[in-house]
Amino acid sequence: MRFAFIARDAFEAMATAAGFRVVALMGDYAGRPFEPESSAVMIWTLERPG
Repeated sequence: MRFAFIARDAFEAMATAAGFRVVALMGDYAGRPFEPESSAVMIWTLERPG
C-alpha cells in the first residue's frame, strides 16, 4: 500500500473530478470530526452517485 501526503482541498478536488461526493471527513479511527489543528489523519467517506 502506498501513502502520500495531500492537502484537504486537493484531495476533495480529485475525488469530485472522479465523480465522487464527500459524505464525511473524520479526524481519527473513532469517527471524530476532522480538526485541522489537531487531527493526525483524514479519513474520508465518499460515495459515487448513480
